[in-house]
Amino acid sequence: MKKPAITHAALNIQGGQSVVYSMHVKLEFCELILCVLVCRFYIHCDAALSGIMLPYLDDAPSITFNKPISSISVSGHKFLGAPMPCGVIITRQQYVAALADETLEIINSKDLTITCSRSGHAPIYLWQKLMLKGHEGIKQDVQRCLNNAQMLNMLLQEAAIKTFHNPLSTTVVFERPTDETLVHRWQLACQGHLAHVVVMPHVTRQKLHQFVEEYVASRRAVVATTAGIINNGSNKG
Repeated sequence: MKKPAITHAALNIQGGQSVVYSMHVKLEFCELILCVLVCRFYIHCDAALSGIMLPYLDDAPSITFNKPISSISVSGHKFLGAPMPCGVIITRQQYVAALADETLEIINSKDLTITCSRSGHAPIYLWQKLMLKGHEGIKQDVQRCLNNAQMLNMLLQEAAIKTFHNPLSTTVVFERPTDETLVHRWQLACQGHLAHVVVMPHVTRQKLHQFVEEYVASRRAVVATTAGIINNGSNKG
């Protein structure tokens, strides 16, 4: 057998693309490619928002160290709602040991962080949230968010607005409103002609109905304004 074409590789796999959230990378495919082409590799799985949700979803892809994953990270400021950007990373012992060989003189201790320091508030908040919610509470939050996302997707489609929704996510993608006032009012995340809403535990059904009603009203106003401009132009002609 020929030698692998690549001797080292690092691969980052995201749990879902930021805009369309489509969990499209299969770990089995990555494993096949890396085993055939690469001698040594490092796979980091950036589970971000989905890392908290996937364990509570039926038929969701499994993220486990039984697969050739080197490390996994999840966000604490997304689904769990920490008030500051934070996250948790889990990696294999061999990589931790490689970084912790040297004692840092300034703190007289072994530390794996780049700055030799970290926030003490983030782990306290995450611990409190996990203890208060528990597995059942988080599971209920996940299911409620999924149901609300499905409802939002249905409401938009009923209003003849094109959408995309991955059934394993709480992100609903739809046509970007032409009314920029509406975009700013709802702080919609947009890219090109697309916009999306990420349904989180604090988002109520009442709020989603209100958003759709305002979106539909803005579309009607734009259509009416455009029709008025065309009619005025025709009358002048």
